[in-house]
Amino acid sequence: MTDHAPRRLPLLADHDDALQRCGYCPKLCRATCPVAETEGSESVTPWGMMSVAWFASRGDVPLDRDHAELSWACSGCHA
Repeated sequence: MTDHAPRRLPLLADHDDALQRCGYCPKLCRATCPVAETEGSESVTPWGMMSVAWFASRGDVPLDRDHAELSWACSGCHA
């Protein structure tokens, strides 16, 4: 029998506490993110991108192009 354990992103393990805090946050960053305002999508809010990173670190989402593309939506404005 083959093991179908989910792939994880071990590089994010050191940031698990920050990822969890962001994932459970009530999305207070939504209104300050210019990309999210322009795109009109929860997926590209800082909360959305951090949540996907958290889920990927735990193996809850596939490590694929669609999930990885979200991180490239960030403009790095630090708003």
